[in-house]
Amino acid sequence: MRVHPKMSIISKAVVPGASAQVTVRQMTSARKSAEIAAAALAKMLRDSNDSGRVADIVESVLTDANREQEEQERRHVAEVEAAAATRLTRLLDASPAVIYSFEAKGDFAPTFVSENIARLFGYAASEYLDNPNFWRERVHPDDLPRLEAEMSALFERGQHVCEYRFRKKDGGYCWVNDDQHLIRDEAGEPSEVVGSWSDISARKGAEEAEDRARARLALLLDTAPAVIYSFKASGDYAPTFVSDNIKRLLGYCPDDISRMRISGAPGYIPTISRASRPSRRRCSSAIATPPNTASAKRTATIAGSATNSI
Repeated sequence: MRVHPKMSIISKAVVPGASAQVTVRQMTSARKSAEIAAAALAKMLRDSNDSGRVADIVESVLTDANREQEEQERRHVAEVEAAAATRLTRLLDASPAVIYSFEAKGDFAPTFVSENIARLFGYAASEYLDNPNFWRERVHPDDLPRLEAEMSALFERGQHVCEYRFRKKDGGYCWVNDDQHLIRDEAGEPSEVVGSWSDISARKGAEEAEDRARARLALLLDTAPAVIYSFKASGDYAPTFVSDNIKRLLGYCPDDISRMRISGAPGYIPTISRASRPSRRRCSSAIATPPNTASAKRTATIAGSATNSI
């Protein structure tokens, strides 16, 4: 049997390989059945004088065919929607952030939350959906007034990001990043808020550790018997850092040193002239923070210490 080229392409696309022959046979069989039905109908029209009965039969066949086609289309749409919902659920469950939504008016009732709220915070989705006060009851009491005051920013700008402490199911608090987006209806009125909660406890812990380390370093430098300083090893040899205890030991403010110009070769060792007049004003710490690592890598510096030996 010869197959039209387009029919061959369709067969291969639907069922590759050997299954193409099955598809062609099925289509041929359907065509044969249609030809038999057409012949029977033609005979019925010739032999019968009851055209109304023939019309009823044709209408019934067409109705059944349309009903079956519509049912197949509904089943297909339902299968596609179910597959999409399953995939979305899997993606949300694997996400590092909880996706949620609530009404932007009235009692601000919850409307959706992803199932990974159980994995990240220990709560069942129903605990959020069934309790309009779920969020308010779990925000740290010290953070709640600030967050409620910031809520107006969401309705003004359409987006708001905030960080706060949130109580998990086990009673412990974690830091979360809350990214909120306001959805408006066709009339431009606030309709729903969609947001995400991300656990940022690790980052907050690292920031707090860095702050403690900086505070300890500042304390050590302030009580040290020598002024610690650094300056560029090329170009204008500009100062890059000086410890705050320069005020206690030598009478200068850190920003006094930042305005000084150092001249000489790279081996030059700076000295504080006795003739210089120490600052009597309140010092600022404009240069009292050590340069960051990235800057230190880009520009070579010379570090040293100075003491008052007078």
